[in-house]
Amino acid sequence: MTQRGIVEKIDGTQITVSVVKTSMCGDSCASCKGGCKPDNQTVQAVNETGKLLHAGDVVQLQTETGKVIGASAVVYLIPLVCLFLVYFLVQSLNQSEIVCALCALSAMLVSLVFLRIFDSYIKRKNALLVRITDILLRKGA
Repeated sequence: MTQRGIVEKIDGTQITVSVVKTSMCGDSCASCKGGCKPDNQTVQAVNETGKLLHAGDVVQLQTETGKVIGASAVVYLIPLVCLFLVYFLVQSLNQSEIVCALCALSAMLVSLVFLRIFDSYIKRKNALLVRITDILLRKGA
């Protein structure tokens, strides 16, 4: 997956890059009347260009598409699977609808806590490594 970003801060080998998240309809927001508004997200990146970076440089970022899709699937599917699995499991024990719903919601909340722990693990291991592969525009150039 390739994106563009602007170098915000450089602290040794830690490079903070601001990435504009694109909307669902692509990059042509001016011609779209959908009302969505893409926002910025900051990420930590590794410089693989071999060139010195400066704050304000526009860079090309690369991440492994398979890992991004896998992480997205985990984030969206695990809470849903937990919700339905626990609901039907509790229902099979002949419990009332209220008990089934409360247990299912509790399971979904527990899965969200698990995902929060999983997120910190991913960040620690740099499993979704963002790499700077090219400098597209130098600041002031």
